[in-house]
Amino acid sequence: MAEVTVIIPTRNRRHLLFRTLHSVLAQRAVSQSVVIVDDGGHDGTDKSLRALSDPRVQVVRHETRRGVSEARNTGLALAKTPWVAFVDDDDLWAPDKLPAQLAAVTADGSAQWSCAGSVVVDNEARVLGWGDPPYERDLSDLLLQSLSIPGGGSGVLAATSLARAVGGFDDTMSNLADWDFYLRLAQDSPVAAVHEPLVGYFLHPGSTDHDTLVIVWMGLFVGMGLSGVDVDTQIRAELTDFVVNNYLFGDAASRPGDDDSLVEGGIIDSTGILELIEFLESHFGIEVSETETVPQNLGSISNLTKFVVGKKAAAGSSL
Repeated sequence: MAEVTVIIPTRNRRHLLFRTLHSVLAQRAVSQSVVIVDDGGHDGTDKSLRALSDPRVQVVRHETRRGVSEARNTGLALAKTPWVAFVDDDDLWAPDKLPAQLAAVTADGSAQWSCAGSVVVDNEARVLGWGDPPYERDLSDLLLQSLSIPGGGSGVLAATSLARAVGGFDDTMSNLADWDFYLRLAQDSPVAAVHEPLVGYFLHPGSTDHDTLVIVWMGLFVGMGLSGVDVDTQIRAELTDFVVNNYLFGDAASRPGDDDSLVEGGIIDSTGILELIEFLESHFGIEVSETETVPQNLGSISNLTKFVVGKKAAAGSSL
């Protein structure tokens, strides 16, 4: 069984990271290690991850922010497997992403890296576009003209030796670091592309480092479309995931029922309520007044869903 180290840089996006991690750990027919680099965050990501006690997951922390390139390079330096793959903390993989890419490089015979197709999705769960990688094996000239690798920083698998030989990611660059890295890979090796949508690449409104984007795993990679999803269902899923990832250490088996009491059930304490309110306001763009912090609004997933939907409807906004 092929061995791969998956490197995930993250900063202050705990509730998104656990969904990404779930899709990574769900890879089929691959022996994998995961290195998560917390780049100077302050939302307790490192503590939540260590509480998982999953032997496949290694957590490394930068005490001060160094940037995504250095975070990736930290993970690359720790890799002990023949292959490495990178994924951003808000994107998702299909369960066959890594095995499909490993099969592609094996079939090619000389390629030391692989890319795959992706879909671009917005925060209303609408597919905005589909990216298919080039059919050419030699991308050294094409990448000088345009970034033709889909999936941002989440679509590439590479031989660990190659990734290190080309110098990893340039830590003097930010937005173009992926492109620069892929260009250097292409100069040293042909690519083995997989022409299937194996990466869910989520487009952030505002495109800033601190934007948060709710991800709903709605059968994206099992043939189901993302458009036309019921808004109530989507909000309920987002709220449930937030509760699981922030108060239950990502343990899906402990997921509360829609009508289970979050406070009386001991899931959320008074400090947790403040965190929940902050999430509701920053993520859904609603304002929660002191008089609204009552059980009929915040006491269960069902009540929370009705509350958020009602607030957004009153404000005339959409998810």
